[in-house]
Amino acid sequence: MHATGIKKFEKGADVERNSTRFRCMQLPSNESMPEWKMDGTIVTIADLPLNLFVSTLRDRIIAATGSSLPAGKLILSYNGKMLTNR
Repeated sequence: MHATGIKKFEKGADVERNSTRFRCMQLPSNESMPEWKMDGTIVTIADLPLNLFVSTLRDRIIAATGSSLPAGKLILSYNGKMLTNR
């Protein structure tokens, strides 16, 4: 499946607990590839410094979900803008 098939993460909410920044994101639903585990659930990723690379965030999302999705197929966006490492 092409990268655009995964689309994006929905807007999430920042949560701070004990001075650690968390980000809650809702995964898109893609039932055609169940091994990717993109089922619309909400995941929370901890320890997100503001200078974290998008590629590192992709790796953390894949690790948190136990997905077999290739990182290159995961497209992240925020407020309609695609996120890149630049």
